[in-house]
Amino acid sequence: MASITSPPPGFNDALLNEIVEEYADADARADIEESDFKNKELQLPKSGMQVRETYTMYAHFQLVARFLKNAPKVRVFMDQDSGFRAAFMSAYRDRIKARTADGFFVKVAKDATAYQKQRAVIDAKKKLIQFMAENGITDEYSAQVEMMKLNVKAATPIGRWGDKWVSHPMPIASEPRKQISWQTNLGDYDENHEARLLLKPHCMLLTGFL
Repeated sequence: MASITSPPPGFNDALLNEIVEEYADADARADIEESDFKNKELQLPKSGMQVRETYTMYAHFQLVARFLKNAPKVRVFMDQDSGFRAAFMSAYRDRIKARTADGFFVKVAKDATAYQKQRAVIDAKKKLIQFMAENGITDEYSAQVEMMKLNVKAATPIGRWGDKWVSHPMPIASEPRKQISWQTNLGDYDENHEARLLLKPHCMLLTGFL
């Protein structure tokens, strides 16, 4: 089954290729939570000390979790990073079990030209209007939910853990192609709830990372 925004058959999907490479990179590390390979360009300080990246990550997520302890629901949208995921799971483990916190990986195509970005938005709008006409849907949000449900069914499992990546049906100019992986899907939300959640992530939330 093809998703609403899937590329033509045989098309080299650069965004999915990036996602695959991220998983391969994580698998190659001795500690999967470490994301800072050392080489000529990236080294430890020659004098003094540096706090380990993983310690900083865990501390950050723990601190934000304390700030948000009274929030009824927490939705965390993260760059695809195994360290982020582990730190999030550690900080929100009880809330994840209680279904008051969810975490998502978000990957966005960043190297599109201005023309490609404009075309992506125009084409998506045309597909939305066509989808509404074909299915007798009168409001855009309901149509987007139905489109996302189709994309969920066509989700691409990637990596050792078979994480499913879903294509977002409605790009914006700054995000001409977007893939989302729901990392805390316990299979207990109905398909409408799941689709509504997967419509939420966008880069402005990621760039607001403290």
